[in-house]
Amino acid sequence: MAKAIHQPDNRHLYPVLFALLLLAGSLSIGHAMADSPRERALTWQALQQAPYTPEQALIDTLHAYPGLITEYEVEDENGHLVYELTQVSADFQQARELSIDALTGKIVENKPDDLDNWLRQRDNRITALLAKSTPLVDILRRFQENTNGHVVEAELKLEKGILFFELEVNHEGKITKHLVDAGSGKPIPVYGNF
Repeated sequence: MAKAIHQPDNRHLYPVLFALLLLAGSLSIGHAMADSPRERALTWQALQQAPYTPEQALIDTLHAYPGLITEYEVEDENGHLVYELTQVSADFQQARELSIDALTGKIVENKPDDLDNWLRQRDNRITALLAKSTPLVDILRRFQENTNGHVVEAELKLEKGILFFELEVNHEGKITKHLVDAGSGKPIPVYGNF
């Protein structure tokens, strides 16, 4: 005679699983909304009206904290446009993450970063950047002048021995990506999508 297999009654877990599926779906939708055409258009409009420009934020940051800006991004913090920067001091003694209000130019967050961890992850990038580099503020200025677009994100990268900034540029709500050589400041042609 075959023995019956007893399976536990897991029906009490269904509400938990359903809640987890809803949460996962809402997180996916939230991420997609952040990159929606609506959000890009609103970011474009906000940058057009911002009295404190990204360029000025970079210049003022480097005056207050001499060093290198390795990352930059335009964000919405509680309904306010902010510029988020990652900066390393010129003496490589401190790294910091800054959030700057686009309306007032005031620093709303100044958070020291773990320098040892930061340098371990970015050691090659920093060494190459020190050897030769075009400041990010100059790259932003050129893109603003030549493309009538706003750089909304920039990240310093080192791949295949080439140090470059990967940029996302908002042109009236349309996002395009660009590569710019960190040494010369010249665009790196990209054929196709990336």
